Amino acid sequence: ANHQEKTEISLGVIILLVVIVLSVLLWLYLRKVYRLNKELQQSNKIKDTLFSIIGHDLKGPAGTAAQMFAIMENEDFSPDELKVMISELRKQTAASFELLSALFEWGKSQLKGVKIQPEGITLQPLIQKNIDLLAPQAILKNITISNSADADLHVYADPNHVDFIIRNLLSNAIKFTPDGGSIGISAD
Repeated sequence: ANHQEKTEISLGVIILLVVIVLSVLLWLYLRKVYRLNKELQQSNKIKDTLFSIIGHDLKGPAGTAAQMFAIMENEDFSPDELKVMISELRKQTAASFELLSALFEWGKSQLKGVKIQPEGITLQPLIQKNIDLLAPQAILKNITISNSADADLHVYADPNHVDFIIRNLLSNAIKFTPDGGSIGISAD
């Protein structure tokens, strides 16, 4: 009876240990699944943000290029006028490509973790580049853009992030400024 009782206790302890080990393994597995789900949700959020930004930022240059092609298709222009239009299309295409490259780099950095690489930069060229990029949208709404930022203003920042911020602010300013309005840019 003692021997049978010891066997039953040993068997009970073994079963209890197996249940504990299985419970711990199940808990670890569920924790890993939860963590992976969180990472997947974050990745999906970044993807959604990236597509939203791409749609927002590329709509202007792509729309301008499409409008210029339509005008070129339906109107007769002198060689000099065509040269000017082709030059503008080249600028819009180059700006779109640069913007797309920057957005993909941003998306990649979001997936791998944001890596800000600050450096000394002059703001004026970034502001002017974005004014030039978004000028066709402003022209369509008869909006004037004035830039009173100091030409020698230097900041220590990540140029890609600053460029993105300026473009987004200017794009939104154009979007929400009524026809015939004006936008003023200054920096301190």
